[in-house]
Amino acid sequence: MAWKITKKDIPYFALGAKFLGSGGGGDPFTLSSLVQSIMSDSQEIEILPFTEIAPNDHIVCLSSIGSSVICDEKMSTGEEGLLALDCYEAARAAKATALIALNVGGANAMVPFIVAAQRNLPIVDGDGTGRTFPEIHMSSFHLMGVQAGPLAMSNQHRETRLFDEADNYRIVREARQQVHPMGGIVYIAGFGMDGRQMSTVILPSTLQLIYELGRIFLETPSRAACLQEMYAVLTNSIFGAPHCLIQGKIRGISRSFRNGLIEGRFEILGTERWDGQVVEVGFGNEYNYARKNDRYLCLTPDLLLVLDEETFQPCMTEDLQEGRLVTMYGIPAPNVLRTSDMLEFVGPRAFGIDTEFIPVEFASEAGV
Repeated sequence: MAWKITKKDIPYFALGAKFLGSGGGGDPFTLSSLVQSIMSDSQEIEILPFTEIAPNDHIVCLSSIGSSVICDEKMSTGEEGLLALDCYEAARAAKATALIALNVGGANAMVPFIVAAQRNLPIVDGDGTGRTFPEIHMSSFHLMGVQAGPLAMSNQHRETRLFDEADNYRIVREARQQVHPMGGIVYIAGFGMDGRQMSTVILPSTLQLIYELGRIFLETPSRAACLQEMYAVLTNSIFGAPHCLIQGKIRGISRSFRNGLIEGRFEILGTERWDGQVVEVGFGNEYNYARKNDRYLCLTPDLLLVLDEETFQPCMTEDLQEGRLVTMYGIPAPNVLRTSDMLEFVGPRAFGIDTEFIPVEFASEAGV
């Protein structure tokens, strides 16, 4: 059933998106503040389940690409996504009837809300990844044959670029080459599809999920109740029940910049029932693996959630601090991300980890 939200609901989506960022994707609260500044107190945005999209509707995907750090430093004007959509529609000679997020993890989850608020367009309840990944082709949209082009790009200086190739990889490569010259952060519109095609490629109900996660952690006063509700919501979603991997103290943080990604590792020295245990966590923008000794506990595309014990908020890779007390969970990814075809794009080897994917529900039980 379709549902409507107001500006008061935006913080729920933002916090929930941070939970599904697996430590990356940029902090969604910067863009969520922008959405709230754009919306009037009485304005509503409609959220549509894919079952209520007509076969001939025209759905356009919105996102951003570039540095999440620059995104925070160079506050969006709010016009970038709108300009990208205008450029896309002109190239396609067709108007969008609904918008959809490329991914609902991190800041990108908020981009469709910015444009929806300005164009009075509905947003489809779903996305192409269920989390965040560093490349725009790492999605069910690309896997299942949706053409990225025409792909329009815009920056805060109102500069636009258009890429319209048949090869999605070529579009990704050409678009990436323009990110730095255009300021390090750009907004894109592309992956246009009709309702019929969208129904076969979408990861459904992910906006509902991030809303519920945000609501739980913003409104539930008891930590125990928060965790209980988090378990219930994730278990009854396209994800799965979280697995607590370790509780302890962060140490040994190292970071480097390679191939456009902030890569690094750190350790969690166990406390409580994990006293004496050590788990190593590796990241490349997002958390990619957790390993105890020589055994992996969680591997991409399954999600790693690192919860700060003091603030009870997700720790992003740029927020990591020596000595911080955290609890880490592994969350099963949606089944489509675990297929052999999709693992070529988002599995361990796609991130330079020389091992086969093992679902967290099996790996964690064997490893701890």
